[in-house]
Amino acid sequence: MLFELPEEKLPALDAREGNYTRVAVDVEGFGTAWTYVARPESAERARRGIAAGTARIRQDYLATVVAAFGAYGDMPPPYPLPAPVVPLLRIRR
Repeated sequence: MLFELPEEKLPALDAREGNYTRVAVDVEGFGTAWTYVARPESAERARRGIAAGTARIRQDYLATVVAAFGAYGDMPPPYPLPAPVVPLLRIRR
């Protein structure tokens, strides 16, 4: 799935996806696109948290991802979602 995003918005997305590194990929019939790949230290931290039973997914993050699908009228939301491997956590800030 590809989303168009103006290049000037990439720095904000990079900041939002701090546990990931943006990398270029070549998409046949499209050209260059960007994807985000987990930073090794972030992936290791997640593995340790999952193994220890302390990893959590922020509900507001999941809600943001689901809402992003709604921003594209012709794209159905990603339901049903698979059961998360870690609990969802509501965080108050």
